[in-house]
Amino acid sequence: MSNKEQQEEEREVLLSIYEGDENFFDISPTQYQYKVGEDGANKSAMIEVSWGDDYPEELPNINLHVFYNKHLTSGVKEHVKSQLLTEAEGLMGIGSTYTLFEYAKEHKTSLLKLQPSQKDGVSCGLTRTGSIHHSAVTESQTTEERAAE
Repeated sequence: MSNKEQQEEEREVLLSIYEGDENFFDISPTQYQYKVGEDGANKSAMIEVSWGDDYPEELPNINLHVFYNKHLTSGVKEHVKSQLLTEAEGLMGIGSTYTLFEYAKEHKTSLLKLQPSQKDGVSCGLTRTGSIHHSAVTESQTTEERAAE
């Protein structure tokens, strides 16, 4: 089977498996995205996988430089990409997009462990009395320090 035929088959499988999954995005016939983590959470990421002409005989392109990931540190982006490429190397010659997305979902905690829990900036929330609470938050603050404010 040619690379093109394998890509067409993998596309059909991906569309079937992820039908109705709000975290899956079909960008083009050779480009897909999957969001891991809660929408808008600081420890979430959009994984983008795209295929070159020689895929699956070559590694897929893995991109984390998408708008959704603007909150991720560059170190975290590189770590996630490195881990996914390592996983993909063991899958050379076969369609790997589903496996990479599932790997990212299953290993989200370890992939994003270097990402601060909350962005620098202002945290906003409701107090028990219903009033709005604002506080400055830094990456170095712990959950306990933020809760004590």
